Amino acid sequence: MGNWDQDPETGQLWWSDQTYRLFGLDPQGRKMTFDDFISYVHPDDRELIINNTELALKSDEHPYRVEYRITFPNQLERYVFEAAHIERDNDGKATKIIGIIQDITERKRVELEKLERLNRKKRFETLSMFAYEPLVIHKNGVIVDINASALDLFGYSEAEMIGQNAIELLFPRETHTLLYKSIAITKVAPYETVARRKNGTLFPIEIESRNAQI
Repeated sequence: MGNWDQDPETGQLWWSDQTYRLFGLDPQGRKMTFDDFISYVHPDDRELIINNTELALKSDEHPYRVEYRITFPNQLERYVFEAAHIERDNDGKATKIIGIIQDITERKRVELEKLERLNRKKRFETLSMFAYEPLVIHKNGVIVDINASALDLFGYSEAEMIGQNAIELLFPRETHTLLYKSIAITKVAPYETVARRKNGTLFPIEIESRNAQI
């Protein structure tokens, strides 16, 4: 974690050694100004920084707490969290900004991955809602999601299918060898086999499968 001070009148900054390092800079390098700092902020996040700084300087009702990205010449990005306290004179005028900055890149990476998985899940649910053909999503054969058409086709409830081995549950034993081979392939052209409903009846079915990230 680094710390910093800023003169709100001149924009002059004082950075700790750790703050310089966080920005990929030599701690013994030149003095920094607010404009210098902004040049390292991702272009899409600069307005966020400027607006939050202006609000914090106007009133303590708007504490300065922001998350943003900083960029490097090699096009790498780093996420940081920054918070600051405004010192004021007796008239309420801002005289000094005292702040801290922390690298949160790993935390943001995990959050963004979770959000992406959630978005994929929502896209699948939307697709499933309107899909006529049965859809089953599995991971190494274990069912992780299924649409209403598939539930109707096989006669199971969602609770009865989620977490079960799709091949063992939905297909007779004589088809297992072919099916286990097919799930190991990235994309399989449509082929016909025999499936089994909950009540035990067998019926012909055409299967098409492909790998997808959910």
